[in-house]
Amino acid sequence: MTVEKAKTVRSAQEIAASSSSARSPYYYEDYIDRPQSSYTGQGSDYGYPYGNTQPQAGTSAHSNGDWAQYYAAQALSTGPPQNASSRAPAPSQHPSSLYSHPSYSSTGSNTSGVPTASGTSQSSVHQRPSFSNGGPDYYEDPESFVTPTATSSPPANSMGAAHSTINVYTHPPENSGWRFPEPRPQFYEPNPSQGTVTDPRWGAQGNGSLTVPSRTPSHRSTMSQERAEFQLPWNASELSVNHVGELMDQLGLEEDRDGSRTPRSMAPSVESQALSEAEEEQERIQNGLDKFQDGTLEEKNCEWHRLVSVEFRESLPSNDIARQSVIFEVIKSERDYVRDLALVEEIFINPLMAADPPVITPETRLRTFRNDVFQNITDILALHRVSLEKLFERQREQHPIVVSIADIELDSAFELQPEYEAYIKQYPIAESRHRRELKANSKYRDFIEAALKDPRLLKRGIIDLISRPVTRLPRVSLTLQRIFDKTDKDHPDAETMPLTLNILSDFVKSTEPGVAVADAKVKFWALCEGLVYRPGEIIEMDLYDPQRHLVYSSAVGRRNGSDWRDVNLSLLDNFVLITSPEVRQGRTYNVLISRPIPLECLGLGSFKDAPVSRKEENGSGRLSSFITSRPSHQVFPFTVFNRLDVKRRYTFYVDRENLRTKWYEAFVDAMAVRNIQLDVNKWYAPEVIDDGVFVTRTLSVPSNSQTYFSGQISGAATWLEGGRTYIAVSANDGIYAALLVSRPQFRMVLKSPKIRSIAALDQFHKLIVLKDTSLVAYNLKVLVNVVQGKVPMESFEGSMEHLAKDSSVLLFSAGIMAERNLVVYAVKGFRNTTMRALEAVAQPPTSAQAHERRSGDAVITFRNYGSEFYIPRDVFGITMLRKTLAISTASGIAIVEPTQVGNAIAIVPDWNAATRDSNLQARAMLKERCDSSHPLGLAQSGDDELMVIYESFGCYITKHGEPARKHGFIRWENPIHSFLVREPHVLLVGSSSIEVRHTPTGRLLQVLEGKDIRLLQGLPKLSNQPPPIIIARRGEKNNEAGMSDQLIELVPTAPLEIPSMDDSGIIWDEWGV
Repeated sequence: MTVEKAKTVRSAQEIAASSSSARSPYYYEDYIDRPQSSYTGQGSDYGYPYGNTQPQAGTSAHSNGDWAQYYAAQALSTGPPQNASSRAPAPSQHPSSLYSHPSYSSTGSNTSGVPTASGTSQSSVHQRPSFSNGGPDYYEDPESFVTPTATSSPPANSMGAAHSTINVYTHPPENSGWRFPEPRPQFYEPNPSQGTVTDPRWGAQGNGSLTVPSRTPSHRSTMSQERAEFQLPWNASELSVNHVGELMDQLGLEEDRDGSRTPRSMAPSVESQALSEAEEEQERIQNGLDKFQDGTLEEKNCEWHRLVSVEFRESLPSNDIARQSVIFEVIKSERDYVRDLALVEEIFINPLMAADPPVITPETRLRTFRNDVFQNITDILALHRVSLEKLFERQREQHPIVVSIADIELDSAFELQPEYEAYIKQYPIAESRHRRELKANSKYRDFIEAALKDPRLLKRGIIDLISRPVTRLPRVSLTLQRIFDKTDKDHPDAETMPLTLNILSDFVKSTEPGVAVADAKVKFWALCEGLVYRPGEIIEMDLYDPQRHLVYSSAVGRRNGSDWRDVNLSLLDNFVLITSPEVRQGRTYNVLISRPIPLECLGLGSFKDAPVSRKEENGSGRLSSFITSRPSHQVFPFTVFNRLDVKRRYTFYVDRENLRTKWYEAFVDAMAVRNIQLDVNKWYAPEVIDDGVFVTRTLSVPSNSQTYFSGQISGAATWLEGGRTYIAVSANDGIYAALLVSRPQFRMVLKSPKIRSIAALDQFHKLIVLKDTSLVAYNLKVLVNVVQGKVPMESFEGSMEHLAKDSSVLLFSAGIMAERNLVVYAVKGFRNTTMRALEAVAQPPTSAQAHERRSGDAVITFRNYGSEFYIPRDVFGITMLRKTLAISTASGIAIVEPTQVGNAIAIVPDWNAATRDSNLQARAMLKERCDSSHPLGLAQSGDDELMVIYESFGCYITKHGEPARKHGFIRWENPIHSFLVREPHVLLVGSSSIEVRHTPTGRLLQVLEGKDIRLLQGLPKLSNQPPPIIIARRGEKNNEAGMSDQLIELVPTAPLEIPSMDDSGIIWDEWGV
């Protein structure tokens, strides 16, 4: 022993003092650290001595603590003993079939009356160690037993104790938790339940097997009790430092920091490990199935091969082993699935609904949230619990060989299909609803964080659990397919299993479209929630309609000269959106970089252009095309545009040809579906009245053609006479009239060029005509007689009366204002425009202001209404409101009441009132836009607002004329030249389209396309029924006979109301049912 090591040990006096009152938890032989070659016999895994050795002559040893003194003395004097011993009970006290050894003699005995052994033959049957003076009777852990090799009797000690029979055994495994038991009577009752474990290490000693009894663990002694028995065979004064160091080397002890000694090697022997594994395996075989089903079995043992013996597994074909393993996997996955769904109910649903104070308020919203997020998961759990119990019962009846579970899975598939179909299709919505609430509701966020601390969740989130039903059936289908693959052809499952697999496969396929739709709806919601519109612009896309969804979306490139930019292109079922992602305060927004294109206005350009080369972007996101050192790749272009505004044309680039094809197919399909929806749900149905009577000469007409050309249609008017509807149409050469039927026979009733517009006041039998710059009126009764051929057309011309003295009339409007039938017209002056109003009356006037004309039996007069007034600018339109006139001028819309012209004329929008608004930037933007455009009129939008209609956009004002809705505006898809109000709609008429919009919201409802569209009759409601809407557009005939004009009536539609059938089933009456 070196000096350095000697310095690290305590003094001999300390060792002696501590040894007198406490002993080590292991015996001396456990600490011997010597190579196996130092001993004879069979050897030892950890260097513990055993074999055919004899103790030195003249030495003595005692049972219990005296044996430690004996071996300690030998270690200090002569080195390791030639024979080591442990305490052992007499083998005669135990069944000979288990613990008796053939080497024992029936006649030999020691002083305690214990038979001694004779001979040196070995056996694989283990005998138990014995003690002669009341020591512990046996080791508690059977894995500590090894085969004894010899017996000997060490000499007695100075106290005269008798010799004992000694057999050598190793100590228990380090991690087995074993401790030396309390002393007890020396008897042993083996459990009849035994298991056999094969170990090749023991094959050389016998048959290679070990019989392990099952026993109840006994009381274990404490470490302090064990240490109290240890005694040294010498006094502390007899020891030197060198002796202590040598002793520690022999015992394999090292000094810890706190001064205590610990063994260098505490590893269990191979034999003890094998015994422990055998006992564990026997316990698994007996009780493992019950523990598995109640959830107490360790996860590593939850496998079929861990619950059956090795001999049984080896007796089965490999295919049967694989099949049973998969069946066990099905049952295990069903158990785990039921447990997870139960956790959803126990940890999330029930606490959320019972929370006080509530997490989500009000209660109706809480219940809606519960239904949206968790849906019918409790119903699915109830059905799976029934299925799991059936599987457990089958497993208990047939384990370890479960013949079939196909019948259980087939019944379960039929019962679960409706519940899963409802859950899977709505799952994306459930996940989105949870995430939105998590962001918006701090109480819900705290509730989820607290619930996730539950250790049963195994660090899984709520999404992991509520998504399990989505993937459950596909996983079951795959597992059952594995069972079927391992099934023999003559097995009953060969016929039953394919039926179950087909049902599951068909069901999974049937839910895929629903899942795709729900997933697209979730993406659609995410897109809509992050939309950022251009400042001031109102875009009503009807995003809250339940039918709205996302058809397709991807990142695309756009090119501006040599610069490239990546944007997101999203195709909705009603609009095409071009957005740019932008992160603001940790949240991603979708900023609209261009006005959305309605799908009914979308046009497809080329999708077959050759690919172009795009260079990779640098750090700034831009890269000029002249930099050739940068890598580049091909991109494939495609073009879309707005059919109503050809300036809005967009070319996008994608990385793959198949992606471009995918976009084309998505556009075609979405446009087809949208057109069908609009066609069957149109608000105004166009019906062609005529296409061919009114023809315009073109360059295609030969110079010698004898065809008569009426020219373009300029106006139209309809009226009722005798319960029949008539129509008058003005063209370049005069007025035509006919009975309004499917194919009217028009005939000329007035030959007069330059007729600009006409209107009918059928209650007063007057036709108002603006001929060039003159405003006149004709009698409608005479016109009907001309149409019927009763009188010549000259009679109709003779019924004319002048309504305006001036010959410079710009425009007129007829309608009802303040419950009066008025005709308001504008006369162009040198510096300003004069406005006059006439009221139609049924009685002859009493003053000289009236204009009289006798026509048949009736006398119709027009009298001045209020006073004339002046507008300093040009007039573009006249709108009759409920009590006032709205005159459209270059500087805005003048609001005038003809009977109170002395008051100041108000101009709307009122920008002076708008200065009080805090949003000055939006006000300035709207004012600039309004000043650069011509207003056409006003449309009533509810009781408190009006829409100001301009040529290219519209905005809202209050009833006091102040800009409303945060100075927002709505842009039309195409510039317009006229409009018509049919509450709650406004029809915006442009040269190539008519946009039907919802006045209160500005939402686009319908688009009617055409060329050279003109609004012919746009009178407001003059009676109980509003007059028909008559328009004209370029016809379909364009040949050498000229180009035709179509005369079209826009017929309002009404929603279909499908009558419900009562329970009586009247439709079966005629069948006698």
